[in-house]
Amino acid sequence: MEKTEFTQARKKTELLYMLEMMMRDPEAPEEKRNNLKIYIINVDQGPNSCLYTTKTKVAFLNTCIERLPRNYEHLDGIQRALKQKNVDDIEQGHLKSSRYDTPNSVTIMLKEQCNFYELQDVAGMNEIKCLVIHLDQIYEYLNSPEAETNEEGFLIDPEVATIGYMIDGHHRNEGAYNAAKKIKEVMEEREIQDNDEVYQKYQYEFPTSIYIGRSRKDMAGIFGGINNKQQKPSAIHVMAIRQMSLDLDEEEDLAARVMEKMNSENDSVLKDRIKVCDGRLPKGAPATFLNNAKMVKLITDWWKVAMKNPSSWKCKGTDNNIYTFLNDYLTAYKEVFPEAWDNKNYVLTKTMGFDIIFSICNQLTLNAVDISGVNRLPDKDAFVSILQKVFFTKDDSGNMVPVEVELDGENAVPFNWESSIYGSHSSGKGINILKKIVEQLIISRVDH
Repeated sequence: MEKTEFTQARKKTELLYMLEMMMRDPEAPEEKRNNLKIYIINVDQGPNSCLYTTKTKVAFLNTCIERLPRNYEHLDGIQRALKQKNVDDIEQGHLKSSRYDTPNSVTIMLKEQCNFYELQDVAGMNEIKCLVIHLDQIYEYLNSPEAETNEEGFLIDPEVATIGYMIDGHHRNEGAYNAAKKIKEVMEEREIQDNDEVYQKYQYEFPTSIYIGRSRKDMAGIFGGINNKQQKPSAIHVMAIRQMSLDLDEEEDLAARVMEKMNSENDSVLKDRIKVCDGRLPKGAPATFLNNAKMVKLITDWWKVAMKNPSSWKCKGTDNNIYTFLNDYLTAYKEVFPEAWDNKNYVLTKTMGFDIIFSICNQLTLNAVDISGVNRLPDKDAFVSILQKVFFTKDDSGNMVPVEVELDGENAVPFNWESSIYGSHSSGKGINILKKIVEQLIISRVDH
């Protein structure tokens, strides 16, 4: 199996560069430059816990600490498979801002026996130790023939050159390291040497928990203890916090503001129908249709497509204009499908219903403009007209009835949003099938 950078040590050239950076202070005495001192505080968690807390830097973690990937080459590894997107997101966070908050601790374990470090007592402070890492000895080893590399320049046996192993915090470390490396590469392309920005990125500090001398089995147990009971916050809470911290991109921020108007304006068809907080709804509050995160995504995805359509009818990007347009659009569904609106026996106002509604919004808008012949955005009445044209037909007695569609190649069924017919298609695959059915319905009945 081909190795990737996630499953190997750093390249020897990168390790030497970081070591030189850590030892570069020309004004410091040689002993201080050659030996990195980290003061660690004992955390008493019972007999023989051997746990300490401190802070460590990106350069230290990526030269002195070995990752333990678990893959088909190393089935006894501790590190889970890294998700590239998570690493990339953290890297971008570091690149976009000089301040990137990472309050969670990186967890490492030091080897009990290792010549590259020693643990010293601190006079008068029983709970504090001084971890002394002999950087010069690691540097000397890496420059020796013993530190063999493969064709790509990665160490063949990285364990020999490290003082411990990383148990938890791999994504955070990888993202921060990649950001430092990216800036270094850019500066080298510009032929800028000893750039302070590069230095600062490699000096970025993580809160760090350190175990000493625990077994591989213990390390696996520690990782399991950290991650087994972890429960991620809900999408509702994450969206609310992202809004609060101004962590949305431009399109998401616009969508979030529109979502809030739709949930709060008295004339909104979705007033109090979007769930924006975990927990029970206040007494007397109406049942919600979907949550804030889903609504923001639906509006964002719709808006990205809408912006590509002709400017003659394109909704101008103000909160009020978008709110008015979407409120008219959704109100039309309430009027055309009164029995299905806010009825648990129908899927219209469930998440899957809104998925379909928003996916066809731009297609219906273009058709409504074509039919009206007026070069402006359709209002509620125009949408009512186009929805009736798409979803209803006259029976033999002249009564308006839902059009029929073929579902899963079976007999035709009325497209009336009934859960008994369409509820079984609530999966992603099922919703995509329904979207295609509706898109074809629009083409067959109104597209020109």
